[in-house]
Amino acid sequence: MKAFSVSAAALALLIAALIVNSAFICGRTDELLRLARMLPGNDMSEEGTEETAEKLYSLWDRTVDPFSFTVSYQLIDRADDAVEEIAAAVLSGNDGNYFQARRRFIDALERMKKLQGFTFCGIF
Repeated sequence: MKAFSVSAAALALLIAALIVNSAFICGRTDELLRLARMLPGNDMSEEGTEETAEKLYSLWDRTVDPFSFTVSYQLIDRADDAVEEIAAAVLSGNDGNYFQARRRFIDALERMKKLQGFTFCGIF
């Protein structure tokens, strides 16, 4: 009976860890998506763009390590490349790939959230 109790407790801890990890990823991707959508979609010279891009880059930089435990490296690399392009374009004032990079970053985050989110639809 002790073995069953220990196994049940271990299973409960595992499930709790998965739910907490999923909640963290969803919460952080929501925050990153909010910042990414605040960036202008058609005119990079709007006021506050540089500050928002710096916040986005800083938050992403702090987020990469925790995400790397469970999120696909392909998605992380895609988002990482895109956020670096966004930051470089905003800081240099060259909007060459800025709009595509913004769209790629948003798309990568939406995919992360969809694949890592905890929903009953994802289970069945």
